[in-house]
Amino acid sequence: MRIYSQRFRGALPAVRPLVLALVLLAAGPAFAQNSFQELKDGIDAFSTQMADSLPLNSTLGLNWSDAYIGQLLGVPPHFGTGLAAGITTIKTEKLNGLLTSFGVPQLPAGVFPNPGYTVEGRIGGFVLPFDLGVKAGYFPPAGGDDFQLRYLLVGGDLRYALLKDRLAIPAVSLGFGVNYLSGGILARVGDLNFELDPSTFGSGATLSLVDPSLEFSWETLSFELKAQISKSFILFTPYGGVGLNYARTKAGYTAKAAITPSGGATLDDIAAEYGVEFDGSAGFSSIKEVEGFGLRFFGGIAFNMAVIKLDISVMAGTGNNFNFGALGYGVTLGVRFQL
Repeated sequence: MRIYSQRFRGALPAVRPLVLALVLLAAGPAFAQNSFQELKDGIDAFSTQMADSLPLNSTLGLNWSDAYIGQLLGVPPHFGTGLAAGITTIKTEKLNGLLTSFGVPQLPAGVFPNPGYTVEGRIGGFVLPFDLGVKAGYFPPAGGDDFQLRYLLVGGDLRYALLKDRLAIPAVSLGFGVNYLSGGILARVGDLNFELDPSTFGSGATLSLVDPSLEFSWETLSFELKAQISKSFILFTPYGGVGLNYARTKAGYTAKAAITPSGGATLDDIAAEYGVEFDGSAGFSSIKEVEGFGLRFFGGIAFNMAVIKLDISVMAGTGNNFNFGALGYGVTLGVRFQL
């Protein structure tokens, strides 16, 4: 892991876990005194957890109940548009070490929700039995000098019907989707003080951050092959599916602060001891890049009310490289107009 200085950019890559944002904001000015090694360990754990959870979160939206909606040039023409919102989970045990290092109260054991939303639309194909969907969710820059928040999610998919929904035959489709998600939180907290290894630097050696801006940021680009089955009845449509995804994810942390070592330690000494790299004394950051394959399972039911459909769906996804130990869960609610 490399930690290096990085000048703060006014436009933050955007945000997601609102619960974590509120925790950081509510904590207000704080003074933490933990070891610099604990900070590094916390950053690694945070980045790994976020990298494992982001591909599932990026699949919020376009989880329509119908495996295939029909032809655009049919009678009536088949298309739809609506809204979807939901949450996926992030395990807190990998985040609490990092929060502790910054003097922020720990989150309760278990998981906390990572929310998202999309505006979405889908049109039926023509000639061939396919349909095409697009989605977008955006939260404009919000906050001030002490707190900033952003969020962006865009994506689309193409599905091809292997079977059409007829009498006792369900609809079955194969599809390919692309999703891009970026998020981040910026919070300004009080001065931070990290203890250095006393066996190397002597008792009382510290590294101080004066008036730091702390930025958590993440982004993921995922590609998914998916299969879905559904069966429409008069009042409801149950469905289920599975997806194989490949995701490239970045997650990490940036601090901008005046950095001051004490107790005779120098930044060069600290860099040599901890394997980090500083650029002057303006700050440091750590960004972890992860890529790999994962599985997603999804399903639910839609309630059909004439041309309005209300979807309730659940899903579960592995972490990167089929890491079932990082299994995450999600739930979404969508409402749309559909012909």
